[in-house]
Amino acid sequence: MNSIRSLLSCNQNRNALPFSAEDIKWVELLLGLTNGFDQHQIAVLQNLDELDVEACPGSGKTTVLVAKLALLSRYWTSKTQGICVLSMTNAAREEIQERLGSTYEGKKLLRHPHFIGTIHSFFSDFLAKPYLNSKGIPLVSIDDDLCRSQRRKLLQKDNYLPLTDHFVAEQVEKRLDDIQSSKATSKKHIEAQEWLADHEKKEISERRLGIPIYWKIVDESYNAVRVSAFGGEKPFELSKDLSLLLKKCIEEVVNKGVFCFSDIFVFSEALMNTSEDVYKIIRARFPLLFIDEAQDTSSSQAKMLHKLFLSDIPKLNTVTRQRFGDANQTIYTFEPPMQPDGLDPYPSSSISRLTLPVSHRFDQSISSIAANFETNPLNTPMLGVRAALNGGCNHCVLIFSEKTRSSVIPTFAELLSKELASSELEAANVKVCSHVHKERDGAPSTAEFARTIRDYYTPYIADKMTKEYQQHRYLIDYLNHARYLIRDTKSLFVGMEKFAEGVLRACFLIGGDSHDDITKTSFSKIKSMTNKHSAIKREVSDSLSAVYTQVVIQSLINQNKVDEHSWQALKKVSLEVISALTNRFDIDSSKVKFIDWHDGDLSHCHLEEGAGERNNLYKHKLINSEVIIELKLGTIHSVKGQTHTATLLLESTNRGPILGQLKPYLLGEQRANEATGFKKDWLNTLYVGLTRPTHLICLAIPESHKKTATSNIDWTIEDFEKLKTKGWKVARINKELQLNFI
Repeated sequence: MNSIRSLLSCNQNRNALPFSAEDIKWVELLLGLTNGFDQHQIAVLQNLDELDVEACPGSGKTTVLVAKLALLSRYWTSKTQGICVLSMTNAAREEIQERLGSTYEGKKLLRHPHFIGTIHSFFSDFLAKPYLNSKGIPLVSIDDDLCRSQRRKLLQKDNYLPLTDHFVAEQVEKRLDDIQSSKATSKKHIEAQEWLADHEKKEISERRLGIPIYWKIVDESYNAVRVSAFGGEKPFELSKDLSLLLKKCIEEVVNKGVFCFSDIFVFSEALMNTSEDVYKIIRARFPLLFIDEAQDTSSSQAKMLHKLFLSDIPKLNTVTRQRFGDANQTIYTFEPPMQPDGLDPYPSSSISRLTLPVSHRFDQSISSIAANFETNPLNTPMLGVRAALNGGCNHCVLIFSEKTRSSVIPTFAELLSKELASSELEAANVKVCSHVHKERDGAPSTAEFARTIRDYYTPYIADKMTKEYQQHRYLIDYLNHARYLIRDTKSLFVGMEKFAEGVLRACFLIGGDSHDDITKTSFSKIKSMTNKHSAIKREVSDSLSAVYTQVVIQSLINQNKVDEHSWQALKKVSLEVISALTNRFDIDSSKVKFIDWHDGDLSHCHLEEGAGERNNLYKHKLINSEVIIELKLGTIHSVKGQTHTATLLLESTNRGPILGQLKPYLLGEQRANEATGFKKDWLNTLYVGLTRPTHLICLAIPESHKKTATSNIDWTIEDFEKLKTKGWKVARINKELQLNFI
């Protein structure tokens, strides 16, 4: 293993700390830390050996990582060897850009020889692209939806129709099997019948367009498997001729330079399997590796990273690696993380470990509650040190019934007004979250009335509009998404970027029949730029830029819902921009479905008269007051990494009520670190939700709720007494938005 000290110009004595007290003061001042680092954080800063860091929520993990990078950058001497920082998101890079971007040390970190970015971008830049280049294959786009649409488009061509028609026949066979294997009154049976009836009405060309294209390449020879919506994989059952057609279809899309995200790892591994030099090059370039949010690294990614950086290869050193994370917050993996007994788990019992146990986000009252739900208990118990000067620690379980479910959110708002000082209330960031928000068919029953957030607040949006980077099937859906993002973020820039993303997608769909067409256009120069709206403006004429910007802004900020008439004006100018970017001035708009008018992603939603567009912002006017409290709604997954003033966690259902099924853990009758399967996943998600707020955390739990067709989960007075011993207040909600404490 390389000695990192040899690459630094600071203290070389291994018996002494690498960074001086003056260095620590310097970086504290640089980051604007008035209270400085605590002893646990300093221990991490001074450690340059292989290390796993486990950090509790609010412990300043990212700040410590950025500070450590600043210190290393200050003394880094090599011009050819650098630091590699990987994560599932660009949070670390964005933090460096924001807090160190104007400094000498920050600028050094953001350029060669260092790399700070996502795991995906690392494998794409350093492994997949070189491998593809060696095969003469361009890398034009990495986009799951676009890749699937290109495959579907190919399958409509005559030479692929035997495979396409086989997939159509499979769809029919599945519905016939569903009818045969289910009762006539069951949802499964009825939906299968409706699908077959609808299928019979369609032309053969429309049937072929409806086939599922959820495939995953498993090797560089284009062998593939089916992928379910839940990430499961299933092999194809195809004849030899159809298998060859499938591989040919995948290869043809790859040769156009269009990839799914998972493809990048396949071609990266192909390079690792065929070139010994890649290990030598990567390890020589990056003697020091940091992995942030290590708990979110999937098992396959962990194996590839271990093989690339740490595997035992003759005449090659392994790198020095440090991982930062919190295994209790493992909720964002696309496949299961490495198991504790696997090749390279996080945290590892065979690697030195340091803990950041001090949370500056919340006080000990929240810390004590949250610690009960650690599925991977910290080596050092979590300590909440926020000063509780103005109350806000009466954390409450709100008990409700089917009759009072619509009162849950406003009652929580009323509780906030009593728990927070007026100054805190005015600046409060309040969230209402649940494990599940996917909409269910039909109205909630009296026995199962707390299924999703919409059962508490009808206008809630539980679809693609809540995801900032979601792709859509129509350009107008990008407009609706942009309008939603502006309402949610109060940022016009975010909306402009989202619509520009749709315009660039249209460019690819219209001009993407051949790679040559794309590479010779203005679109090819700007398709991957981060500031998409500005890039578009630069590539079109000044007059078109001005008209386009004006029409887009008007469409985004118009208070009225977008109708077909207003859409035509935006469609016209957007088509002019698309023509200019693709050098295609013969576009027949009647044949471009992507830019057609339709009612939008939210057309299936029905609101009460006068409710306006749906939104995820609940505004509550306090009783006998002019004060309005705004509460943002979303899933717990959507708020990971955030800090709130107060958080309400709602009951939702998956195989029955989730909080209800976690009842033994809430009552202290079972230990979280003994949980397995989906209950462990739910506990991790609950832990994330419980550790977001600075002041107040509440749970909303039905007193009785349907678990199965024949049983309920009920909460008794004895249960409420046990909850109180775990740090909770317990109160029933009434229709007057008041709490009756138990």
